[in-house]
Amino acid sequence: MKRFLLFALCMCLCVAASAQFVRRNGTRLVQQGQKLSKAEAEMLLSSIDGKDYNAEWNKAKVLRGTGLGLTIGGGVVTAAGITTVLIGATASFFGVFVGASAGAIVGGSTGAQQGADAGAKAGKNLITGGLIAGGVGLAALAAGIPLLSVGTHRMNDIVRTYNGTVQPATVAFGPTQHGFGLSLNF
Repeated sequence: MKRFLLFALCMCLCVAASAQFVRRNGTRLVQQGQKLSKAEAEMLLSSIDGKDYNAEWNKAKVLRGTGLGLTIGGGVVTAAGITTVLIGATASFFGVFVGASAGAIVGGSTGAQQGADAGAKAGKNLITGGLIAGGVGLAALAAGIPLLSVGTHRMNDIVRTYNGTVQPATVAFGPTQHGFGLSLNF
């Protein structure tokens, strides 16, 4: 009977200790493997060391979301710009040969030179547009990566602040995520 009571006490202590720690999954808070609802997250963030962190969490969430959008969009636009430059370069490359061949047939060596010049200009607009798109994409990447990093760092700081106010490290025996056993909670 003493063993059962000791076991039950350890289980209660273990569950109580691990229930208070929070981690971040994207922009959501997770406690004991369960994502917290918006209301639960707001309640949890409203009283960390007597301070309301909801406004800071929302600012960090907006920074992270904006950074993520700019990073993804910038990557896509950069890739599209590089592809467009390659297509334009290919068009100019083949335009030189086609223009020179057609010009040589029609107008001899003078026609070949004029045809080659006209063929070289075939991809000029594509190359220019691709370079502009690539530049815009790189600018979006350059702006998005720091925003993503700062927003994520601020969210992690809030979670660390919450977890730092919970309690010191404890050792307990009882249920864990993967069964029963000894757990170190910190």
